[in-house]
Amino acid sequence: MIGGIGLFAPTLVLKFLGNRRKQQVFLGRPDALDLMVVCVEAGLGLDQAMRKVNEEMKKSYHVIAEEFSMCKFHLQMGRARNQVLQELGNRTGVDDLRALASILIQADKFGSSIATALRVQSDSMRVSLV
Repeated sequence: MIGGIGLFAPTLVLKFLGNRRKQQVFLGRPDALDLMVVCVEAGLGLDQAMRKVNEEMKKSYHVIAEEFSMCKFHLQMGRARNQVLQELGNRTGVDDLRALASILIQADKFGSSIATALRVQSDSMRVSLV
């Protein structure tokens, strides 16, 4: 009996912690996206906007701030922006962040406005929540 508990307990605990982390990222993404929209429309680049999200959201949504901090670190180390954004979506496991990463990669690749892409994503996110 104890062996069975010892065998399955770590898996259940990790699954619980992973789901809780996904939930925290899911709850923090609207504020993070709104802050990114404001920063990019104010003239900051995407990298600086992600840095600002990291700084401003440390106290309220520390999980998503950690994710953007990791993105900032990877960008500083010289990784390509599209790889960093794709890893952000895959690492978190939240479908909305995967969609956001895909949209930002496409906007960067085709040279369209990142501010417009963020604004459209933010508006569509609000419509899907209502």
